[in-house]
Amino acid sequence: ECPEYEEIPVRHNEDQINREIQTFLPIKLDVSNWESSHVKTHLLYQAHFSRMHLPVDYITDQRSIIESCIRILQAMFDFCVEMHLLNTTLNVLILQQQIFQARWYTDHPLLCLPHLSAHSIDGIGPLFSIPQIKERLGIYQLNNGQKLTKKEEKRIITEFCSKSILSEKEADELLKALLQWPILSLEQIYLLPQQKKQRQKFEEKLIINVGMNGKNLELSASTNYKFFVSLKLCGPYLANSNAFCPKFPKKRMAGWILLLGDATTNHLWGHERIPSLIEEQKIARLRILTPNEPGIYQLLLLVISDTYLGIDQQYMLNFKVV
Repeated sequence: ECPEYEEIPVRHNEDQINREIQTFLPIKLDVSNWESSHVKTHLLYQAHFSRMHLPVDYITDQRSIIESCIRILQAMFDFCVEMHLLNTTLNVLILQQQIFQARWYTDHPLLCLPHLSAHSIDGIGPLFSIPQIKERLGIYQLNNGQKLTKKEEKRIITEFCSKSILSEKEADELLKALLQWPILSLEQIYLLPQQKKQRQKFEEKLIINVGMNGKNLELSASTNYKFFVSLKLCGPYLANSNAFCPKFPKKRMAGWILLLGDATTNHLWGHERIPSLIEEQKIARLRILTPNEPGIYQLLLLVISDTYLGIDQQYMLNFKVV
């Protein structure tokens, strides 16, 4: 139980309301004390992810816990990183994404966009992610500084309206949100031993081939390496770093987090936080220490948004420690 939530009030008869609210939420609590502040807090988080309509007093309490939870999540993240826990670190970041987007991780990613329902998604593209739908509409290919012409905007809005029950105004707001969604491309990775000046360089295609073909990049045991990851923002409106999270009560600058770890052993090798990307290209640096024991290590490089659901990326890297 988190002590910060002990002060969340449980008013007269709210124990009954808590019981009723739970019937509409996906996670059922097996508790006897429905007057607990912690039980109510858990329900408020679930209601936030489900975008459930609540009584006025509950909305006030929900806003209070949502505004204060980011520092708690940051402390959880720092602890997980310190303990080198890959899966738990990833789960904390997914929880943070859910907080900002007011959606469950298992929801269709297009539901994060305004005015879209399950019915609308069926018409627009039930199998599309947000990056895929941006690519299909021709938004992904635009360079920094380029904007859609009025004719192109009209074409997309008309397509949205024809394939859904959205009004023209709703389709226009949907397009504006879609343009704001960041798309990140991993360009190159460099690996540099701290003791040597020689740099090993391989491109994204080779990274993927390394994972698929079983070829391994040799690293020395018990050695510190610098891991350089070149990232590039794609599409228009790159200078706009304000995140689209209308259900979060405060303004948010979207950032990214890189995780490098062994999914088999759940060991986090390294991480790097990128507060926000307002320039088109960025080189992130991770410091890693290779294990003492020689062997083959299959690592995951995860590129995680700290704000958005549905745009995370993962790459498989094979290393041979000698």
